[in-house]
Amino acid sequence: MATNHLRMIKKLQKGLNVKGQQILYNTKQFYSTKLGRPVTQYVIRKAVFDEEKGRNVNIELFSSCSQIDTLRFMISLWKETCEKGEIDISKWSKPDGKS
Repeated sequence: MATNHLRMIKKLQKGLNVKGQQILYNTKQFYSTKLGRPVTQYVIRKAVFDEEKGRNVNIELFSSCSQIDTLRFMISLWKETCEKGEIDISKWSKPDGKS
């Protein structure tokens, strides 16, 4: 089941990128002492051109350890893009400085 979620996340990413949104999907792992095992974190970012720096800066839009929540977020981005033609990044995080 998780493979299907990942496949759908990647399809949504590809669709959003075709529409010009420059969405990045990343995963990272960390060890949880509370759970006693490695945990995977899913991160969604958008590349936005910063005129002061003269290059793209990655803005973190969403981060979760739940693949289903990540999929739901990607679906909401897709709907917003289809309705408005653009993603309103003003309601999301600031640049993370990792570009």
